[in-house]
Amino acid sequence: MTTTPCFRALMVGLGIAALLVSAQHAAAQTNAPDVNAVRERAQKGDPTAQFELGIMYRQGKGVPADSSLAVDWFRKAAAQSNTEAMIQLATMYGTGRGVPSDESQAVFWFHQAAELGDPSAQFNLGGMYVRGQGVVQNYVEAYKWESVAVTRAPNERDRAQFIEARDMLAKQLTADQLAEANKAAEAWMLAFARKKQ
Repeated sequence: MTTTPCFRALMVGLGIAALLVSAQHAAAQTNAPDVNAVRERAQKGDPTAQFELGIMYRQGKGVPADSSLAVDWFRKAAAQSNTEAMIQLATMYGTGRGVPSDESQAVFWFHQAAELGDPSAQFNLGGMYVRGQGVVQNYVEAYKWESVAVTRAPNERDRAQFIEARDMLAKQLTADQLAEANKAAEAWMLAFARKKQ
């Protein structure tokens, strides 16, 4: 399937923007709480505190910056289904910040968070499929995830961004591919709704 240079540039730009938005969103949510209190809760297994401590180590807020410790705390939180930690791991692997760049690991962590219903992860996973980063390029799978993200967007700004990318991608699909992608998105949403009951 061929794409126009403009479409490729848009998808790369949106992918980078989405990764940065994910990282900035997490950073904005973590104000400088008392490091000792956060560390104590994190050591007791609180996944939110583990995520917060990971952010603190990644940014060097209240502790010396240490990407290795940030990754350790993100992994602990991710093991307890903390989607924000999963997105941080995906972003770090996708950008090579603090860990060796590994697009397949970025896809893995975006996929984990996407399956748990995180719209940012769903959108980013769609972008990975569009660009063929860490996965075989697959516009149908990309459209599926971007469609799911549109339905779950947390605010109108994100929803508009998700719709713009999805609609640009739709221009690359045949009618049959679009129908297949929509069917896959609907099936995912039904299965997810059943899990939540």
